[in-house]
Amino acid sequence: MVRLPDFDTLAKLAKQDPQRLARLQRGWVRRSIAEARPENRARLRAMQSNLELRLSRCHNPYHRMITASALMQSQLQRLAEALNGPPAPPSPAKIIPWRRPAPDDPSE
Repeated sequence: MVRLPDFDTLAKLAKQDPQRLARLQRGWVRRSIAEARPENRARLRAMQSNLELRLSRCHNPYHRMITASALMQSQLQRLAEALNGPPAPPSPAKIIPWRRPAPDDPSE
């Protein structure tokens, strides 16, 4: 299992040497994928490639965080559907017609 430095070290690298942090991150990802089960490696590489492509279009760290979070949420939804089946369709709602009150209606 790949060991990451503590948060303060990573935050310091992000501020002082973001390119070094990016190189370290790529190395950690490569090692993590290499340590995965062989049958999962191709899928993990594809997911990483997709993530890198999406993140390359981001303009700031907050945009990157939102993009990565949305991708993870999407993957979790797909996993939940694989485990539990697709979500049940919503039950049809009873539509009640709206009636405009008459001008002389005292209930208004």
